[in-house]
Amino acid sequence: MRSFFKKYRKIIQHKHGWEIELQCSKCNHRAIPKYNGWIPGYSKSFGNTPRIYAKLQCPQCENDLKNEAGNKLVGLFQNIRTANKRITIMFIGLILFITILILLRIIPPPFAIGLLLAPMIIYFSYKSAAVLQKCDCNTPHYIFMGMLGRTCCYRCSTCGKLKRLR
Repeated sequence: MRSFFKKYRKIIQHKHGWEIELQCSKCNHRAIPKYNGWIPGYSKSFGNTPRIYAKLQCPQCENDLKNEAGNKLVGLFQNIRTANKRITIMFIGLILFITILILLRIIPPPFAIGLLLAPMIIYFSYKSAAVLQKCDCNTPHYIFMGMLGRTCCYRCSTCGKLKRLR
């Protein structure tokens, strides 16, 4: 059981980074920016509003490149289809089914919530994160680049394939 949770934590953990060239608005230098870690953020945005968590700087003049990265993210991922819709729909369907069982008094609420919802949440979050364990190059190494609205944007650092997940 302990190895399952260790593998689960490894799969759902984001690997942050940025490996795409950006052009600095200050000095017009075009290169892969310096990556200085990431800053967690909990705000949500809607539509195609980009959200970059990586701390990116121009390698020449040390200018912050967060806005340039946001514009690049929109350009890269605007035509990429969002994956995991089926998993989300199944998850919502199961929650509605359990709610109906509770309302019809077939299952008592504490039993339904404790016994059914917790394993379902773990299962569906595991399945949605496991999508990043598969790639055409057979050696996937997806790096989290940021969010567009409510979707997470990833790039395989091995082959360059882009994935957008909800």
